[in-house]
Amino acid sequence: METLYGNWDLFCSKLEQVKLTCNGIEALCPAHDDKKAGLSAKLETDKIILTCHAGCSFDGIVNALGMNQSQFSTNNYRSKPTKKRVVASVVFQIY
Repeated sequence: METLYGNWDLFCSKLEQVKLTCNGIEALCPAHDDKKAGLSAKLETDKIILTCHAGCSFDGIVNALGMNQSQFSTNNYRSKPTKKRVVASVVFQIY
């Protein structure tokens, strides 16, 4: 079974002009004719997040690399709405 870390390594190996950043990496986007690093990506605990600054879709990037969407998240990851909690409340009195 592939791990997310293994998939991160595979993903990075398929990119061109990869540069490390404080948040992850920058590279040429494989989904369009990129002349400078237009793709940023980072590895989180349960997913790999991709952003093309030219607007390419996640699907387009993944397909251009010959990878599957399932390789970019763990089986534990599910999109759930976060629970909201009250951090402050204000009471107004009208005189």
